[in-house]
Amino acid sequence: MNCTNKETGECIKILETVKLALSHVNKHKLIYFINASILQIFITIVGKFLLRGSI
Repeated sequence: MNCTNKETGECIKILETVKLALSHVNKHKLIYFINASILQIFITIVGKFLLRGSI
């Protein structure tokens, strides 16, 4: 990430936030994966139901 002196502080904040988010995701990857799967299934079911209802 290339930053000018003016933007360095902001870039550092962004990088720290990204690192924190990534470490958090790695720690809870399984939980996020399960939640994402449930959400995907839910959206699919709701989508099919709505499509069936509209036809």
